Amino acid sequence: MGQSPLILAALATDAVSGLKVKNAIAITGAAAGNFDSALITDVNGDSYIVRVPTTPTAGAELELEIQVLKSLSAFTARLGFEIPQKVGETRDLSTGNRVLVFKYVHGNPIDTRRMNAASAITQSIAKAISTIHSLPIELVQNNGLSEFSPAENIRLRVAELDRAMQSGQVPPILLQRWEEALSDVSLFKYQPVVVHGSLAVETVLEKGGEVSGILDWRKVQLGDPALDFGWLANEAPELLESILLNYQLSRTAADGNIAKRAALYAELEWVRWLVHGYAVKDTVIVEEAIQGLQELAGAASEGQLPPLTASAVAAAASVGLVETISFIEQEPEPGFLAESEPSSDEDAYPATKPIDLLEFLESEDQESKKQDDDKDLF
Repeated sequence: MGQSPLILAALATDAVSGLKVKNAIAITGAAAGNFDSALITDVNGDSYIVRVPTTPTAGAELELEIQVLKSLSAFTARLGFEIPQKVGETRDLSTGNRVLVFKYVHGNPIDTRRMNAASAITQSIAKAISTIHSLPIELVQNNGLSEFSPAENIRLRVAELDRAMQSGQVPPILLQRWEEALSDVSLFKYQPVVVHGSLAVETVLEKGGEVSGILDWRKVQLGDPALDFGWLANEAPELLESILLNYQLSRTAADGNIAKRAALYAELEWVRWLVHGYAVKDTVIVEEAIQGLQELAGAASEGQLPPLTASAVAAAASVGLVETISFIEQEPEPGFLAESEPSSDEDAYPATKPIDLLEFLESEDQESKKQDDDKDLF
């Protein structure tokens, strides 16, 4: 059982000199098992968040986030929205855990049901994402954060799909859909940028029709700009086109396949959830992931999912959507998923890892790095 809000409030007064707490309430959420957290309000009406990591992994992630936030503080004026700001730190002597206090970032989680293509908040979301993607790549490189080229991104996705496939729980219609997408050279021609990596309805805050703050900076990386649109492809696909249009007005060099890759990443989140469930031996997570995959397969069979590749678009136009779905729904050959595990990625995905594809993407990476070396970002 986690520590009570009153204990966390007492620890906060030790971390922040002169702090006099009036109220304290517990915070619950996706990270509840990894952090003890509380929202506290002082006698002046100012609010703060107290966070205490309860596992080594959570502690390492929080340390990394603090490092990123410190670097981001130099770009506060450019961002145009609030980010968490550490105002104090101490240590819980009873457990040895660090206790960190942050200024409260005001705003409400984005409610996509109240948004429309012409609303101010859609334009503000586009501007916020564009601003993040415009940050200098040194923010990632100088902090030792992860960097993924297009080729490395494909390898990561293929490896995740391979592990999930071995469970026998990935519907064939989705497997074929994702294999075709991951083998499409043109789909992954993009310039890596600084991405947030964890944008979601609960991490993007809104106030007065504008993005007021963005939380959870633990997964900042140099990677595919489409990663920061995956949550929209999942939560508000009807708004994605409008937000991307506004995004591309300020980032004219952005590639034209962001929406397709965003949809791909949104779908592959179920694969990640399945793999995670098996890794932690949590049957609830596994069952939830299986159900999500089955529902996604049903949507695919009914033609409700957007095409991910140019060939899929052409096939739907020339052959007809119904005939296309009928074709990809053919029963797999006996033993398709029951065969022995492949000895390598090449065995499992002969179509997803052709040498010419990786050579092409790696040559693109080399060219991109050469262009980056020629730029003076400071």
